[in-house]
Amino acid sequence: MKNYAIVLAAGNGTRMKVDVAKCLHHIIKKPMIEYVVESIDNNTFNKTMVVISSNHEEKFKEVFPTDIEFVIQPTQKGTGDAVSCCLPNIKDLKGYTLILQGDVPLIKKEELNEFVKYHLESKNDVSVLTTN
Repeated sequence: MKNYAIVLAAGNGTRMKVDVAKCLHHIIKKPMIEYVVESIDNNTFNKTMVVISSNHEEKFKEVFPTDIEFVIQPTQKGTGDAVSCCLPNIKDLKGYTLILQGDVPLIKKEELNEFVKYHLESKNDVSVLTTN
């Protein structure tokens, strides 16, 4: 059984009116997406995939170590399309997949672990974590 984490980071940040991908903006000396990736427990997830657009690929590769798998979303058609770009990379459907937004730097590893525990104990097909 393999478990996967998908981080959605293909947004270009056009409303921010900058040329840098939104998730690559720095918060306290590092890109906000780095906090998100650090919150993923490598003991729980066998593979982490980050969905990006091709026009920011080199910048993302500068930020992350080689154990991150980048998946290109050719055209930004939304969240569902971004996740579907990862489907060819998911080999074992017996595990579970955690999908995170790349622009939520305040998420903590402990919170995600508790969420996964809740999901598994509840035997849900799908669980959604939200906050105010």
